[in-house]
Amino acid sequence: MYDAVSHAESKPTKARHIVLMYLCSLTFILYLDRVCISQAASAIRADLRLEKTEMSYVFVAFSIAYGAFMVPVGRLGDKWGSRSVLIAMVLLWSLFTALTGLVGGLVSLIVIRFIFGAAEAGAMPNCARVVSRWYPPTGRGLPQGLINTTALVGGAIAPVITVYTM
Repeated sequence: MYDAVSHAESKPTKARHIVLMYLCSLTFILYLDRVCISQAASAIRADLRLEKTEMSYVFVAFSIAYGAFMVPVGRLGDKWGSRSVLIAMVLLWSLFTALTGLVGGLVSLIVIRFIFGAAEAGAMPNCARVVSRWYPPTGRGLPQGLINTTALVGGAIAPVITVYTM
């Protein structure tokens, strides 16, 4: 928890700004990655010979896992610490991003995207936990707003980036 007494006695450092930059980068990439697959859906469908309905199952698998695992992965941050959980999440979602390119069909794509959704699920709860630990209660609005904004900007520019990388 935030300790106002120790905070008042310590001189502020730039470490919290570095932590905030990390969290903003994390959520930017999180949403960039999340939106990119929808932009690449037609190429994926063509490559794997999937119908639109089958591709929708892929999107639903991610969404179900993301919703189902948000609270449990957030609780892991409470138990093991947000830093450890966020590092594990980044490693897992990086792995499953790479594995997405190796799928051979619908079932493997659904499984990969489901695990991918579970791996991304705790990002926002753990980011909020980090903000609550690094910022005083009256100073949490701006960092939390920046984290949410960079996430949305990542999602907004994903289609543009995808067009130029495909």
